[in-house]
Amino acid sequence: MVTLLALALAATPASTRTVYVGVHLNDVSDFDLKAGRFKADVTVWVKWLGSDDAPTLTFPNAEVDDLDELGTESEGHWHSKRMRLQGTFRGDFPVHDFPFDEQSLRITFALESTEGALVPDLASSGMSPTFSITGWNYEPFFTASVDEKVLGSDLGSVTREGQNAHQRLVTYAVELSRPFGPYLVKFALPLILILLVSLLALFLQPERLDVRSAMGITGLLSCIAFHFTQADTLPAVTYLVAADTLFLASYVFITLTLVVSVVAYRVYERRPGLARWADRLGVWLLPVVTVAGLWLSIAPAFARRVEVEPVVGPNPFVAVPTSHVSVATLDTPGSSGLAPLRRCALVTKTADGHFRADLAVKAPAMTNELVRLLPDGGMRVRWRLREDTRWSDGAPLTADDLVYSLDAQPDPLRTKVVVVDERTVDVFYSDRRTEALAGFWVYPRRAANRLGLDGGRDALNQSLNEGQLPSCGPYVVEAFDAGTQLVLSRNPHLATTPPAIERLEVTAMSAKAAAQALVDGKLDVVASLTPDALEVLQGQARVRLLEQPGDQAWMLVPRLKDGPFADVEARRALLAVLDRGALVKALEPLPTHVANGWSVEPCPTGADCPRAPAAKSLAEVGLVGLEVPLIVPTIRSKDATHAVLAEQLVAQLTRAGLTVRVVEQSPTELRAAIGQGTNEGLSLLSRDAADPGRFMNVPGEAGRALNRPFGAHFDAELLARYTRFKSTLYDERRDELEAELQAAWFVRLPMLPLLVSSRMAAVRADLLGPDWGKADSLWWNIAAWHVAPTAGPAER
Repeated sequence: MVTLLALALAATPASTRTVYVGVHLNDVSDFDLKAGRFKADVTVWVKWLGSDDAPTLTFPNAEVDDLDELGTESEGHWHSKRMRLQGTFRGDFPVHDFPFDEQSLRITFALESTEGALVPDLASSGMSPTFSITGWNYEPFFTASVDEKVLGSDLGSVTREGQNAHQRLVTYAVELSRPFGPYLVKFALPLILILLVSLLALFLQPERLDVRSAMGITGLLSCIAFHFTQADTLPAVTYLVAADTLFLASYVFITLTLVVSVVAYRVYERRPGLARWADRLGVWLLPVVTVAGLWLSIAPAFARRVEVEPVVGPNPFVAVPTSHVSVATLDTPGSSGLAPLRRCALVTKTADGHFRADLAVKAPAMTNELVRLLPDGGMRVRWRLREDTRWSDGAPLTADDLVYSLDAQPDPLRTKVVVVDERTVDVFYSDRRTEALAGFWVYPRRAANRLGLDGGRDALNQSLNEGQLPSCGPYVVEAFDAGTQLVLSRNPHLATTPPAIERLEVTAMSAKAAAQALVDGKLDVVASLTPDALEVLQGQARVRLLEQPGDQAWMLVPRLKDGPFADVEARRALLAVLDRGALVKALEPLPTHVANGWSVEPCPTGADCPRAPAAKSLAEVGLVGLEVPLIVPTIRSKDATHAVLAEQLVAQLTRAGLTVRVVEQSPTELRAAIGQGTNEGLSLLSRDAADPGRFMNVPGEAGRALNRPFGAHFDAELLARYTRFKSTLYDERRDELEAELQAAWFVRLPMLPLLVSSRMAAVRADLLGPDWGKADSLWWNIAAWHVAPTAGPAER
């Protein structure tokens, strides 16, 4: 497998690779707003997976003075190259809001699309806490943006002669703002004093026009001179800036004081009372009108920059009153993969494996500002709720619910949670793990407190499944009959796009019976298919099959604490006598292949696949004649996948000389026993391949205890490999490290790999939208499910 991976990576075209560009800003100097330039000293790096050929970065807005290569590093097919860049950078610095303006110092990198897709390595980027520029405030963190650019030139290329060059641009920006205090003293205070002196003229006797006019004219000239002094610090622009508005208002103010003085002087001899009334009116009215006008003019400069949230409108598809779904079991409303229809997800993994923001405004990622790597080796992840998020009872979701939900889901790597505002929390971790970006289930604090729940995750999930707690998922429970039927209706307060399907009627039945009902037009969705059900559906024109390739790993889990399988030689001997190809054939037509790990591709003949060392015979390791309990999940049908595999395993192990006793156990009890290390004999287990920690056979839930060596099957070397795999935040790097981890795992055999199979589901052919891919759930895009227009919206 490792050799195959190497060949695949070496052959990968550069245009398909992702290239990460990161920056550390060492210093900024000579920021000249008028010239639109600044000097910067930056350390730049690129990271990529694939061939050794480094991508060629260009710097569109830089005049490079010095570019030094600091070195390259490689580990397998993961490479990095570092450079130090010193130069002058050009920028566009709008001054519409001067002196209340904010400026962005931008450093832009470009890469031709033929060399890869350039993305920002934002979480790893940083800057010095202080720069060689004064008079500005800034936060020492970047923002980043990605743009596409098409050039009307082939840039001299021979292979692409006559074709426009395409570039991907990544721009890092430092946001600067002017300190308000100093500008209040330097700008506002002198202007206010000029206006006050001009206003004082109205307190003199109306007949002293010479003095009053002198004060006004002097104030007007002073204001004009001050205006020119301020304008000299700005670039020559053709638009009015906020300061111009202030000065224009000041001109009007001073001119009006002169007008009032003239009017008072003219009427004083005949009507002195009216003259004094005009002065008093001017003293009070002029400042009020001027201040009000100024505020209306410059208020936009103070407007808070709000983050643009996704716009959610009505579902564009024709509403479907009811859709009928079957599942294998229906012990709770959340069983058989239905939980995502009711639970609240901050983000959802889509078919392409990336996260989509649902309740969150944006999905945290290494390429955006929501993730920051901390100097202590940890990380900070920011979660911000959409403004319109509501529970199904109409109550708003708040940061208080996020904190409560995190407390209900303990994580030893989580160090603290900080509430930023009523919709935002910062979550801090002691280590950098990619699962921190996958979000968490959200529960309602107030509703849980009313029910007196203790805040434990199991209790909360049970109450949510039973409909006691409000939901913020696509559906709410309308009716539930344990083991028989579940009715889900559309959540009236859903923050995201509502599903076109108004109600889901879920019925528990065997997969084979459900497949026949789908063919007969009595069902719309069969959520899970077994081999016999798949055989019924093959070739049916009214049915569309959905596959999630290689998602499910089937293992034999031995008891490693003591007994015959504590010795790796015994496990190797046992694996050697299993005909796993026969297991694949027995499950046809279900897509499966022999497993050499938990998520590897099939190994062609002659390929360098991971293989355990040569195994001894069962007789040599003392297993012949041994009575072994085979623990299997409760079998509800003889055609179920577990039943087929159990029958095959019993036959193969019996032929090899063992005495096998099948013991059925509920799936919950079986998984608990394996997690606690109390399982006996051999256990037949299937798990999704998302987390390798599930396959290390170490006591602890889902790998949370994998922080120290645990016997020979999980020694220091395997722990180190697992830790490196879990700690990388780059998907491409994770794939390579996972391949190496599986090869080391296969030598130690903590579990005996049997098969890797696809998850299969089926829908009626005219039900459009269902798509599985790499998503965690079949229901991830339920809002996009709709009936083809030709079929009409009639209920089935």
